[in-house]
Amino acid sequence: MMKKTQKDKFQIFVSVSVTLHILVFLISRFDIFSSSHPPMEFKNAIRVDIIGLPDKIEPPAPTPVAQQEPEKVALPEKKIKKDLTKLKNLEKQQQDAMTKLKQKLAMDRLHKKIEDEKAKAQEEAKQKKEEEKKYVGNVLTEGSSLEGLNQIALTDYYQKVKEHVQQYWALPQWLSELNLKAQAKVLVDERGYVISRGMFASSGNKTFDDFVINTIDKASPLPPPPNRLSGALKSGGFILRFPD
Repeated sequence: MMKKTQKDKFQIFVSVSVTLHILVFLISRFDIFSSSHPPMEFKNAIRVDIIGLPDKIEPPAPTPVAQQEPEKVALPEKKIKKDLTKLKNLEKQQQDAMTKLKQKLAMDRLHKKIEDEKAKAQEEAKQKKEEEKKYVGNVLTEGSSLEGLNQIALTDYYQKVKEHVQQYWALPQWLSELNLKAQAKVLVDERGYVISRGMFASSGNKTFDDFVINTIDKASPLPPPPNRLSGALKSGGFILRFPD
């Protein structure tokens, strides 16, 4: 009996619930079709939510690239020293060559001057020789044949004079290389002092002739002549050859 009552209550509850839902549905349909209100317009509602943008991410600053200094190429120290030595040697060679060239030019000018003086002196000597021919007979020379004089005494005295004068004869090398020759006429007194001297045959070079005269002056007094020759040597003199 009890179970039947609960079942009946449940059926009544279900019936009432269904009836209420049907009424609600009918009322809502009726309001929709009979209402004087304009139909409601349903629009699609779009909701836009503004979402904050993420902070701008700055790209990382580029890492500065350290500029590499160009690698210094170390030159071989030995090579530099060697090149410097070669350069110095080259400069020295150039300086030496320039010095030698200047010396050569100076010598060439000197030789030309000597040759010019020689040519001039030869011309003067040629003219003078013509004037001196008349005196040759009065001059004693080595090997002369003199009447009344002892030839042996003359030869012996002449040899002594040459040896004495030779001690004072000293030419500079550049002048001796010219192979010049000259003759000087010398007059001496009885003591051997030179009382007169001059060129009998010029070399053609004034410098060489001056050396001849200076040598005779330095050599005076000469060896005293033999008594038998003193008169002739004082008045006529004798000839000295340079070089002898």
